[in-house]
Amino acid sequence: MDTVADTEEVRGRLDLTTWAGIGIVGLLIFVLGVYQPVWVHVRYGSWIAVAVAIVGGIIVAVGFGFAYDAREAIAHPVRRPPPSGDDKGSITSAPSFEIYRPGDDDVAEGPGR
Repeated sequence: MDTVADTEEVRGRLDLTTWAGIGIVGLLIFVLGVYQPVWVHVRYGSWIAVAVAIVGGIIVAVGFGFAYDAREAIAHPVRRPPPSGDDKGSITSAPSFEIYRPGDDDVAEGPGR
């Protein structure tokens, strides 16, 4: 299983602002987990608070991390790969160019035309 391809696929599903919004929601969940007065009257509140803070931290890291990557992808787009073909270094491998190749009779005529 290729995890790099899987994260690229997940990252591309949402745009920059959506990932930033997910990061903000994760930040709110993290603050809820850290804020102790919320958990005072809850049974096993200290354990639940730690679990909520961990989940919130993970969501913050994923949301803001993917938002940063999306911003970098917008600022620095990836170059297209070179055209495929037998001779990759030549302009003839580009499909949108017309290439002039003089024939034998054109060379024989010379500049006197």
